[in-house]
Amino acid sequence: MQRRFLVLACVISLTVVPQIMFAAAMGQVKMDPETRRVRTYYLGDSDTLTWRHLADDPFLEITPVPAAIGLFPMEYIRRHMRLYLPRNLRDYVMSVDLLILSDSDRSVFTANQQMWFKEGVLESGQGLIMAGGFESFGGSGWGNTWKGSSVEDVLPVWCLNFQAWDLNPFLARPAVDASENPFITSLEWDTMPPFQGMNKVDPKIGSVTLLEARGLGLKVNGEPVLVYWETGEGAVLGHMPDWTPAWGTEVYENWKYYPDYMVNMAYLVSGIPVPQDLELVHFVRTELASYTAQRGVAISMLEFGDKFGANVMSLEETLGDIEGMKSEADQYYLDQNYDDALRVMADISEEFERISSEAIKLKNQALFWVYVVEYLAVSGTSLACGFALWTLMVRRRVYREVKTTRLRPG
Repeated sequence: MQRRFLVLACVISLTVVPQIMFAAAMGQVKMDPETRRVRTYYLGDSDTLTWRHLADDPFLEITPVPAAIGLFPMEYIRRHMRLYLPRNLRDYVMSVDLLILSDSDRSVFTANQQMWFKEGVLESGQGLIMAGGFESFGGSGWGNTWKGSSVEDVLPVWCLNFQAWDLNPFLARPAVDASENPFITSLEWDTMPPFQGMNKVDPKIGSVTLLEARGLGLKVNGEPVLVYWETGEGAVLGHMPDWTPAWGTEVYENWKYYPDYMVNMAYLVSGIPVPQDLELVHFVRTELASYTAQRGVAISMLEFGDKFGANVMSLEETLGDIEGMKSEADQYYLDQNYDDALRVMADISEEFERISSEAIKLKNQALFWVYVVEYLAVSGTSLACGFALWTLMVRRRVYREVKTTRLRPG
């Protein structure tokens, strides 16, 4: 009897207790209670693919909005602001869980909107990330400094007017005091390529510098690269370099873990536990990210076959089933059950391969009759032209002999 009790206790500890711990951690996360996704607004350089790495993660629901005056006309920015940004503070805090200002100029936001950004963090538990660039922090060139703004009140750093590094390369490496931070322990830093520049700031008292500058072009080591703090009900992260293909080109293009770097920062400020099994999580995220491309290829093949009259209804139904499987994989991922998420994604890959194979067969069947019709049309035309040529030039049935005439002398 005691043995059964011990076995039951072990089972409960292995199943219920982790779920309770996870639920306790997730209770601090500001997210959509129905979808369990963090509703994220990405404001700024939305023309880059940076935000797509965030959008591929099931925890994050991304709304990209252009808000960088160095990249977009002001009227274009204003129009998208009207379309996508909430119109008042109540709607804002009800619909935004994480706000990302990526190289976004202060001048495109009203004073009220900037106050919403502050109140969202302090009162509603919102996460906020500001990423570097000419239009971030102190600004440079055409940028308008965030110094003295409501947003600076909740940033973990003080903005310095019109200060940015002169594009000298540097390495971002963990600060000594942050070696045990879950964000730091979640990634492999020795392989991270250099950034090409960053904004200069002063960390506030009470903030934590997670990454700092090392070596290469900088004259002074130890400048803050990534600074974090929790303030009010929320959390804020300052990322001093630009993380897009500008100052961050090398990191963006050549670092294997760049997508994990982006997503883990979003997790950190959102209160989502940062996963520590790097290789496993990286592989799962890669598989999830490949879904969009695989689905796009499958849809293109079905559309191609449909244009030539192939019956693709059964494959379209299979595609609908795959979408249901992807939702199942997303749920496993949200539960941090990565093994089952991988299992479902493997099944999805097999289904996509089957769709591709069947679509090729249907395409070939449809094109067979296209080729037959083309062959008959070309052959018939050739025969008709040959017959006409033979009739006119060989048999000369329509020709008549011309009588010889002579002109009489005058």
